[in-house]
Amino acid sequence: MNGRQIRKMRTAAGTALGLWLLAAPPADAANLYRYHNAQGVLVIDHTVPANAAQNGYEILAPDGRVLETVAPGGDKTRSEQSPKSAPARTWETVPKSTTIC
Repeated sequence: MNGRQIRKMRTAAGTALGLWLLAAPPADAANLYRYHNAQGVLVIDHTVPANAAQNGYEILAPDGRVLETVAPGGDKTRSEQSPKSAPARTWETVPKSTTIC
């Protein structure tokens, strides 16, 4: 192989790695967050805005179970229910005033 072919291979490998990193989801993407927005509407989203975080929020598992509750002061409390005893919550049980982003 000559130098030009090696450079092409490195460029292709770098491009492939870059695209793969862009496609990889964040580590905590599986969790959802439930909070009340400024209008008092319950919102479920992948992120919590800073102003909503100050008022407290819940961290949900992908199946809707509450994993942690973050109080308005920022103190986290784990859900007391074990995963096996926790009632399954589905999207059908979310109140109608909830905004899902």
